[in-house]
Amino acid sequence: MKKTSRILLLLILAAGFLLPGVGQAVEQAKNQNLKLGLPIRDIRTLDPAFSTLTGEKSIVGEIFSGLLRMPYGKVDIELIQGDLAEKYDISPDGLVWKFTLRKGVKWHRGYGEVTSEDVKYTFERVKDPELASPWAKKYDNLDRVEIVDKYNLKLHLKKPNPFFGLSLVPYHGGQIVCRKAAEKMGKEYGFSPIGSGPFMFEAYDKGQSVYLKRNPDFYRGAPILKSVDYLFMPDNSSRLLAIEKGEVDISRGKRKREWAEATIKKGIRLAPPNPPQQQLLIMNMTRKPLDDLRVRKAIAYAVDRDTFVDIIGPVLGGPQISPIPPGYFGHTEKGMEPYDFDLEKAKALLAEAGYADGFDLGSQFCSESDNYLRPMKIVQEQLRQIGIKYDIKVVDHSTYHKLIRQDKNALVIYGGVRLPIAETLLTQFYAKKSIVGTKTAITNFSHYGEAASGIDQFLEKAQNTNDLEQKKHYYEQAQYKIIEDLPVYPLYLNRVALCYQPWVDLGYDVENYQTLYYTIEISEKTRLLKH
Repeated sequence: MKKTSRILLLLILAAGFLLPGVGQAVEQAKNQNLKLGLPIRDIRTLDPAFSTLTGEKSIVGEIFSGLLRMPYGKVDIELIQGDLAEKYDISPDGLVWKFTLRKGVKWHRGYGEVTSEDVKYTFERVKDPELASPWAKKYDNLDRVEIVDKYNLKLHLKKPNPFFGLSLVPYHGGQIVCRKAAEKMGKEYGFSPIGSGPFMFEAYDKGQSVYLKRNPDFYRGAPILKSVDYLFMPDNSSRLLAIEKGEVDISRGKRKREWAEATIKKGIRLAPPNPPQQQLLIMNMTRKPLDDLRVRKAIAYAVDRDTFVDIIGPVLGGPQISPIPPGYFGHTEKGMEPYDFDLEKAKALLAEAGYADGFDLGSQFCSESDNYLRPMKIVQEQLRQIGIKYDIKVVDHSTYHKLIRQDKNALVIYGGVRLPIAETLLTQFYAKKSIVGTKTAITNFSHYGEAASGIDQFLEKAQNTNDLEQKKHYYEQAQYKIIEDLPVYPLYLNRVALCYQPWVDLGYDVENYQTLYYTIEISEKTRLLKH
């Protein structure tokens, strides 16, 4: 490129323009208020130690920072870099992680500078049994936090863990909180969060929205966007209409083939993320007759995965054979029993178990969210073909999560995406200590490990080795045992229909988009173009 061309390009970019790809400059919009539609009815908290619901995670991710981070649009352990930590080092034995914090990083709203005291407080707080954070178990291997000085600290592990860095990104309890603010506000911290991320909490309108505004002191530079409005839009039809009319800039669409194809034709952009979300049919093995393996196998053979994939389409969906989705370290499905649709096998297994005429599971709660209710209805119709019946009681999404954690259902439809390591899902959904109703509960709704021997032995062996190939071997053994015991039936892979308007410049590469959140991430470089 000639020198004059370089100068011209720099002048254009400095003036707030971008070259969209056809050589035509597009002006930046004057109004830098981004509207993001969330498919939720409300939130419960914005405290990172407790934020577990879909909408909460994405908002919290913009308010807070972690010690480490991954680049926007990427979920790859090899790409982890410093966030609040300017640099970090791991001891040869893998037991001590040393961090040097960036100097001058400010908490929102005049709460001072981020220091080692805040980091120590964050992890001790989330581990505190009296706090009862759902993410406490994630930090079981963290023995203690040692403060060296204001900007230097050490995290001491009980056992080496090459994946520990994934626990330090701003996700599922890894967000660093402000000690002064959290202690001062107590329970009110959940609705007056003080973080150090690119956007600051501005206001919460119950059942309606959360408003954030730019953090002018953000260490990577003040965001271009002036504000972000998170609008609660649980009604599918209203949200989809808002997308089509351009009333929201970013939102979640419909996981349906026809919708995705029509949306692309209208010029709206899709960013279906990886790793894919798993969608599981979880069977409570403490409930008769689901305690009988033959009955669980009959259910597996009676459910046709292809039905779900046909509805979602190849862009957003796919069959799930293993309990661990592809894209997770340790995933395997080689030689695994797929339990392909076979009504005759299903009926024969039921008859062998003494239920030739089927049975009634009674009422089952389900979220009003289409991503839960639709598969619950499809499973209901498919199981009816072999005489298994249940009624569906529809509740709001938050209530559904509460009820299934109270062990109210025999059958649980559950979807989710986690840090892309098999151990994360294996621990949260299948470890004995994660059984719902216990003090250390997470999402083991099947009671696997209590009603059947489970996979704890493989998890323990994986945790006791620092060799990645050995870890992978034990993860694979755990997956084979789960498919053999069938506490869950993996239904399908489910990519969120994340979409954004053509005038949204995210500020980072969205090709092969990856995210741990349920919406598109906003960066400090995200901006709106004139349209």
